[in-house]
Amino acid sequence: MPSQLRLLFISLLLFCEPADPLSLFEQFATDMAEDFAHVLSANSRRDVIARNKLLMSMDKLLIAHDRCFADFNLPSPDSLVPEEDVRAISETRTPPTTSPPTNRG
Repeated sequence: MPSQLRLLFISLLLFCEPADPLSLFEQFATDMAEDFAHVLSANSRRDVIARNKLLMSMDKLLIAHDRCFADFNLPSPDSLVPEEDVRAISETRTPPTTSPPTNRG
């Protein structure tokens, strides 16, 4: 569900031109980052990392439409969050690789 909220938020930005995008973002940021925060439940910097991961994922969606956060006066991803923290989230969220069943016949 958080990924759907992120897509909805980006759609609102692109097609509905909200009057105060920053306020809207702040109101729903925790909900939109819920999946990232859940993965980091044991990390002491959970909220900071989850918010940054949220911003990075939304940034990719905006870039796909030739837009950026600055167009909407929204915060940019924090380049000060260590890459290993961000990588840890991605690795945890990656489903395990399984080989396809073989046909023995």
